[in-house]
Amino acid sequence: MKTHLRVLLFFVFASLVLTYPLVLHLRTGVADENYVDSLLATWAIRWDIHALFTQPLHFFDANIFWPNGNTLAYLEHFFAPAILLGLPLWLIIREPLFVYNLVLLFSLTLLGFFFYLLAFRLTKNHWAALIAGIAYAFAPYRFAHMAHLQMFTLFFLPLALFFLDLFIEKKRVRDIFLFWLFFLLQILTGGYVAWIALLATFSFGAVKLVIAWRTLSRRNLAYLLLAVLVCLAIAFLFYRPYNELLQLPHFSISYDEQLSFSASFRDYLTVRGINRLYSWLASLKLWTQPGTWEYYETILFPGLIATALAIIGVIWHKAKIRFAFLLMVVLGVFL
Repeated sequence: MKTHLRVLLFFVFASLVLTYPLVLHLRTGVADENYVDSLLATWAIRWDIHALFTQPLHFFDANIFWPNGNTLAYLEHFFAPAILLGLPLWLIIREPLFVYNLVLLFSLTLLGFFFYLLAFRLTKNHWAALIAGIAYAFAPYRFAHMAHLQMFTLFFLPLALFFLDLFIEKKRVRDIFLFWLFFLLQILTGGYVAWIALLATFSFGAVKLVIAWRTLSRRNLAYLLLAVLVCLAIAFLFYRPYNELLQLPHFSISYDEQLSFSASFRDYLTVRGINRLYSWLASLKLWTQPGTWEYYETILFPGLIATALAIIGVIWHKAKIRFAFLLMVVLGVFL
């Protein structure tokens, strides 16, 4: 427990240092020169808190683009982090930008710490888990997207996988409930991260079930299936406003448009020039110049060290676990 506490303090300290000088300008600044998306997320968090108390049944009818409805669905809603992190902070601080910056810093800290807990469960090694947490939270592509809060709100996913793995081993009802809770919270964080969570959870869960298939009873499988179906049912109802928008003429997206916004293999080699460690790689994407929309939206470089360690881990690990890693990589890259 003391080791876990020290690791948590480490991630708090690292988050403050790696986002410096944000900690000095929590009331007046944001972490990225591309400040528009940061201010948009600031408004979304403030609206979520406001709507929860004033019009919960019309949550998506935000105070923009009147008289249109479902206008919160024009962007990410950030519901789970806004309520779980933003609301307590708002009750104390009452400054939207201050709250947004603290939500960002807390999210970055929780990214690292929760992934450390997952990695420690899987490896039983504190140092390996710490390195995994650092790689997950402080990857170069995250800091290339400091204005995109959704990139930092994937901290419920490691806890969902943690309790999914624990349920498959221990078969306890409380573990499947906690898996359901954190999986649901991750889905209710935003549309982009919901898809990431679905892909990661189903690939991780599928391989774990194949490995432990003979130890699971029909009741265990029924609990797991019920948890997933309830999550998806709630998500379907929550994301209905987004689907309704897609039925409108000016909101439908063609296949070619979707393809143009999708990541390419080159994007995984693209580094933002402000990265001091990998700035020499920034020239690999000469067709997008700094300051353009594409420059900010298509940077996905995961880092050489983390990539190398992942490859070594896949090669040296057991065949079944190796298959799990490869499956998640394939799903992540191609989907």
